Amino acid sequence: MAGSRKPTHRPTVLVVENHDEVRDIVGSMVADQGWRPLKASSISEAFVCLEHEEIDAIVSDWELDDGDGDVILRLASTAHQPPIPTVIISSYASAELAAQARAAGAIDLLAKPFRIEELTLLLSRQLFPQ
Repeated sequence: MAGSRKPTHRPTVLVVENHDEVRDIVGSMVADQGWRPLKASSISEAFVCLEHEEIDAIVSDWELDDGDGDVILRLASTAHQPPIPTVIISSYASAELAAQARAAGAIDLLAKPFRIEELTLLLSRQLFPQ
């Protein structure tokens, strides 16, 4: 697959979430899959992680204290080629928001609370394409 971001190492997943408890839970979900979670509580922290770490995928809340998911999606697509696969999560999920997130480059939008299997499936398809 040309341009694939398929990792040849233990994948690193950046989890961007402003609520500590949710960030820790999602980070644990990622770690339980054998992937390396890297956690950020804001867009500015995510930006630093993206500058200094090799990120294979991103899971980000849509509404963050210093901006929204559009900014994360722009960082994932403009600063990296090919774009970093990104899953958006939100407590305020709707068909409209899902369409907006996908149009901005998200793989998909998951409504909180979501099942670990949903997140794992979306990330696995991106990290380990057939």
